[in-house]
Amino acid sequence: MEIQPSTLRTENAHSGMTPKRALGDALKGVGITSIFIGGVILIPLISSSRSHEWPLYLLFATLPLPLFFLVYCTNRNGRRWERAKAGSHRYHISHALYWAIISAYFVVSGVLHWGPGYHFSIALTFLILSGIHLYRGILAGRYGPDI
Repeated sequence: MEIQPSTLRTENAHSGMTPKRALGDALKGVGITSIFIGGVILIPLISSSRSHEWPLYLLFATLPLPLFFLVYCTNRNGRRWERAKAGSHRYHISHALYWAIISAYFVVSGVLHWGPGYHFSIALTFLILSGIHLYRGILAGRYGPDI
């Protein structure tokens, strides 16, 4: 029995993801973003730091490693991240609730801390977004997600 070259590949049959491609996706998704965000946050801190603070900065630099390995192993094993269905009833209702909570936060913070004008206008904007998602959620529940 002769071994075919296609059986020697380490590609996952379900996703077409090779270990090299999974590593590249993990580096792009986690590595580059953590370097950029860490650079923006840590460069001002490091410029005014003392020598005994460096181990703390090394700890901050290693915080994204578990996320990197999680993304790499998930991609290598063939599972892809699933997006929420943007037109579903559940999606719109949950977003309506989310925007309503943010609107309530701005109403409360406007009453307790600052003048009502600015915060109430922002709250009204978020309340309108909540209403739009609630309306679309009702339509999606009644007629299906393809409206």
